[in-house]
Amino acid sequence: LMAAIGHFVLVVLLTFSFAAPSGAHMNPNITLATMLIGHTTVYRYLMYTVFQFSGGMLGAMLMRLSLGWDDVHATDLAACSRGVLKPYSALTITAVVFHMLLCVIGGVAFDPAQSKVFGPIVAPIIIAGAIFLIIYATSAVGEGFGPGLNWVECWTKSAVTGEWNGDEWISLVGPTIACCVHSLLFVLVPPTHSDSGTFRLPLLEPLRRAEEKANLEKKQRERRIKWVSNPTMDNNPNIQ
Repeated sequence: LMAAIGHFVLVVLLTFSFAAPSGAHMNPNITLATMLIGHTTVYRYLMYTVFQFSGGMLGAMLMRLSLGWDDVHATDLAACSRGVLKPYSALTITAVVFHMLLCVIGGVAFDPAQSKVFGPIVAPIIIAGAIFLIIYATSAVGEGFGPGLNWVECWTKSAVTGEWNGDEWISLVGPTIACCVHSLLFVLVPPTHSDSGTFRLPLLEPLRRAEEKANLEKKQRERRIKWVSNPTMDNNPNIQ
């Protein structure tokens, strides 16, 4: 319970703190989800992931240094583990709960209409509440099991301590499966997400932006030409 409450408070505070400068991209699995629905470009996704991993390594190193470098093991840093569960059971649970989290985030933040309803104050609290429920509910699934919602957190703890339990892959594969499923649902249900233009293929996003910029410049040139040929026309060339 205390771990769930701690995550709730921390997620709310960090989201409020970093939403403006970075969009609160603290989890590479969430960043992957935003890339698959076109909110984040591939290049920005790769950049965020590099910095997220670097921050995770630094945090794990500081944690080990604080607790006593030579006396700390992976379990002391709350390393990710499937506990008594079978690998496929832990993978299934992780994928399902992460998909649930994405549905919540998609409903209050990704969706343009819903994001206006909940806004930058209520949405982080709802998202943190979903994380609280996931951690609290899965604590009773099996002894030693913890949902790997952030693969950087899981991998950096093992990397810093040099102790790998073989369960780290679950925190990457499970959420990735959830991201793929969620991206299809987000685009197709409702179809207005694709019709309204809120969805863009990630690899084509830079090309789309370049095309829009070229079209805008072309329209501006045409308006200037019309205005020069007939200055009395109500056609200000500076109007976008």
